[in-house]
Amino acid sequence: MPDLQGKVALWLELLGEQVEALQQRAVFSHMITSYYGAPLMQKRRSGLIIEITDGVTTITAAIFITAWLKPP
Repeated sequence: MPDLQGKVALWLELLGEQVEALQQRAVFSHMITSYYGAPLMQKRRSGLIIEITDGVTTITAAIFITAWLKPP
């Protein structure tokens, strides 16, 4: 949300950067792993994809829970 001078508030700018970093590090790495792993498991007709993250779970959970609970 820009202020009167057209600048974005610092905390909103930092939040945007953090969400982007979360997507790049967490989501994309899981997508790439599944992209290559799932076809191998399908070919063998067995397998299990388990996703593990090394992020801070309280912050990550708060972001996703907030996104889920936010009305459209």
